[in-house]
Amino acid sequence: MYDLLVVGLWCWLGVISLEAVRWDFRSFEVSEYFRDDFRAEDFLVDEELVRMARFAKEDDRKRFVLGRVELRRELGDRLGMAPKEVIFERGRYGKLRVSEKRVHFNVSHAGNWVVLVFGENAVGVDIEVLDRRVRDLDAVADLFCDEEREFVMGSGEDGRRERFLRVWTAKEAYMKAVGMGLSLPLRDFAVVDEIGKSLVREVRDRKRRGQWELEFFELNGGSFGAICGVV
Repeated sequence: MYDLLVVGLWCWLGVISLEAVRWDFRSFEVSEYFRDDFRAEDFLVDEELVRMARFAKEDDRKRFVLGRVELRRELGDRLGMAPKEVIFERGRYGKLRVSEKRVHFNVSHAGNWVVLVFGENAVGVDIEVLDRRVRDLDAVADLFCDEEREFVMGSGEDGRRERFLRVWTAKEAYMKAVGMGLSLPLRDFAVVDEIGKSLVREVRDRKRRGQWELEFFELNGGSFGAICGVV
């Protein structure tokens, strides 16, 4: 696991400074996590154990368990309680939270990775696997703002898919940070500059208050992600 103040972040469009980073970041490889003596029931409550058992695919089950166990461990340390004593709530649009307002967090998982981010203010994170297939990219890109679509389509076939995933990851991190998820219209905000040439460090959203900052990072094995938080 890593802290953003220690590990070097690499932005797709260049090296970024860590001086203003305000978030704690944890990353875990699923393939390296589970040991023979691991017992999910030592950390998860009954409702989570039932949910764990419902996953049809083992990979999905492992990602869920890893993310929830480490989330409970971290929140327990921060709140001064045992992991199983942490009580979760759901926001209006389903975002997971705790009643202690001073602790904000978010979780994402894809491929072999699970990541968690923590901050003093609202925060969201999303990761993707670079080799993920995107069906009918042209139609899906039409859901983006005009400048985002121009950015995505301004490259070769492989480049378009990667650019699409980079834009999607940044947008997903923002939607998770504001707590609205996919209920937030994708064209209401932009993560690309006004001329459609590059990703930006600050979300462009005129409808919502606050300055929302983006950070981009890379993970081993062809995975990458974005963190978004209010400054």
